[in-house]
Amino acid sequence: MARVADLHTHTRHSDGLYEPRDLVDRAVAAGISILCISDHDNLTASRETAAYARSRGIVLVPGTELSCQHDGVDVHVLA
Repeated sequence: MARVADLHTHTRHSDGLYEPRDLVDRAVAAGISILCISDHDNLTASRETAAYARSRGIVLVPGTELSCQHDGVDVHVLA
């Protein structure tokens, strides 16, 4: 069975449109089985949604998008 991943998503804890559980539900509906919630500068959604994602059959990869600067330029680093 092929697995489908989305490794760069955001929730309302960052600049996304959806609550964390809603994002998990949307991932399930889209056939995604591996999801990384990578909100800017925090892990809140991943922490609060881990058990729910597991119950829906989603492998949740905790991540974040770090806001940084290099030589005065805004840089976002996925971690």
